[in-house]
Amino acid sequence: MSTRYENRCRLLLRAYPRHYREIRGAELLGTLLDAAEPGRSTPTLRESWAVIRGGLATRHRVRPPLRHLLAYRLRGKRVPYKYRWWVRDDILSQWASVRLPLLWGVFVLSLMLWDGYSIRRIAIAAMVQTLGIALILWRARRYGPDRSDRELLWKHEFLPDGTPFEASRPQPPAPASGTSPTPE
Repeated sequence: MSTRYENRCRLLLRAYPRHYREIRGAELLGTLLDAAEPGRSTPTLRESWAVIRGGLATRHRVRPPLRHLLAYRLRGKRVPYKYRWWVRDDILSQWASVRLPLLWGVFVLSLMLWDGYSIRRIAIAAMVQTLGIALILWRARRYGPDRSDRELLWKHEFLPDGTPFEASRPQPPAPASGTSPTPE
């Protein structure tokens, strides 16, 4: 059963990228729980800031440079291998399928404001956009990545569920310790 302190720590760890939390999340959480003062229900401000700062620095390190990011976003190009986990996190996030409609909606709303539309029309357009984004999120959560997302995952050597190709390949058994492998 998780405590209030542990829940707060899990919330703080959301500052780290998804793949980083999957790999090292238990270790980070264990460290935070071991360092906790007895009787505290929340981490101190200093601990919280340190976790958030570390997560943001990690996100900054794993993000591709602007030229690769633009090629990936605008033309669906493959980013260098060292940034492939960022692409996986980007595609599998809930907001990946919402970005373009959201930006389009902001553009349309700004045009409406520029042209002098009434507040009522702007409110209606905002409600329609919100409904559209809710439907996109529902679809993404229910059906998973669409075809273009699956193709991007494949380009970056991931299966549609986000597991890397290496994890799906059967691994040869390791030789017993003390024995050398003999050629067959």
